[in-house]
Amino acid sequence: MVAIIVTGASRGIGAAIAKQLALAGHPVVVNYAKSAELADDVVHHIKEQKGNAIAFQSNVADADSIKKMVDFAISEFKTVYGVVNNASHPIESMEFAKLSWTDVQAYLDVQIKGAFNLCQSVIPHFIENGKGSIVNIASIVADNVPPVNWLPYNISKAALVSLSRSLAVEYGPKMIRVNCVSPGMTQTDLIADVPEKTKMVAKMHTPLRKLAT
Repeated sequence: MVAIIVTGASRGIGAAIAKQLALAGHPVVVNYAKSAELADDVVHHIKEQKGNAIAFQSNVADADSIKKMVDFAISEFKTVYGVVNNASHPIESMEFAKLSWTDVQAYLDVQIKGAFNLCQSVIPHFIENGKGSIVNIASIVADNVPPVNWLPYNISKAALVSLSRSLAVEYGPKMIRVNCVSPGMTQTDLIADVPEKTKMVAKMHTPLRKLAT
């Protein structure tokens, strides 16, 4: 099986994705920004289940750092078949009047610049191989009524959906699939600081009346 790179894979949805891909037989590059210990835990779990994984630290907003990760993955596993752009800036609730552009840029750097950098780095490799798969982890906030005071997160996820559509129509004819997965609010560290009232509203807007896990 060929390798898959998962960004933001040291915890939460990213860690779950990495573990499930490994269980399906794919070697996985577990990307992380700061949480080396947590990334190592994910790798250890995968290896305990007889899977194959390697942790790699890189800043998704840094194109050179991402290229090093892609080159490393190819050198280790010979080829990379897919990437999952999952890295996300922590959610912070902020009123628009109190925002600075720096606050917004922090989200765009991870969600959009990060996905842009990784896609631009791997697509030439996909074209050479004649196939490839890109999955971007967006959010239902891009399609539904967004949570109040989440403007930077909301617009970054909406932009990620647009990026996905644009890449899909450009590279589909080259046998490169580009898709979004858009979860609802999910019980992970990412929402640790989200007020309970906001979580309750999210629960009431789901058919099962509960957050995803």
